[in-house]
Amino acid sequence: MENTLAKRLVMRRQQAGLSQTDLAARAGVTPQAVQQWEAGKTMPRGKRMSALASALGCSPEWLLFGAELVTEQANASDQATVSPGPYTSGLLPLISWIQAGTWMEAEENYVTPETEFLPCPVSHSCRSYALRVIGDSMTSPVGRSYPEGMVIYVDPEKPASVGDRVIARLVKNGRPDGVTFKQLASDGDRCYLKPLNPHHPPIFDEFQIIGKVIGGFVYD
Repeated sequence: MENTLAKRLVMRRQQAGLSQTDLAARAGVTPQAVQQWEAGKTMPRGKRMSALASALGCSPEWLLFGAELVTEQANASDQATVSPGPYTSGLLPLISWIQAGTWMEAEENYVTPETEFLPCPVSHSCRSYALRVIGDSMTSPVGRSYPEGMVIYVDPEKPASVGDRVIARLVKNGRPDGVTFKQLASDGDRCYLKPLNPHHPPIFDEFQIIGKVIGGFVYD
């Protein structure tokens, strides 16, 4: 990721006609920091990422991924995207799937100085977070797809409806039994969890919705 970001950073800086020193002054960092970023040796994070993107006139998500945001507000026939633009919506912590299972109960314990924060340009509550997709159960052969490695954004305070992509906590014998990412579906009065990959079976076991997916990034 560092090398890919480094290439975009150099390209954007050169397009803007800025030297490394000029960019450093605009972003409020040292020229040495810019040199390290462009060499792919380190990566800007948090406020530095926001300042760097602002200085270059692009969005942090474009620098990070070189991709457009897929928003869950778009319907299947009109998959709206957000091109790189002003960054306005804040940074969200990238957490593990284990942490997602108890995020609402232990949120403060999971965010540390080492936590990585990623930009989220869609509207979200203050308790939202990011996850990196594991596995191919949500990789769809048609339409919207969530391949392994994609970053998804989750809002635990937004209600989910049938058809939404959700983060669910599985329950076995009355106790938590893992966390999964699926589409909420229904069969009559019964709701279940549906994978987008037809090679994976649906989940009809007991579960609890613990977050609604509000967007995701498709990598280049």
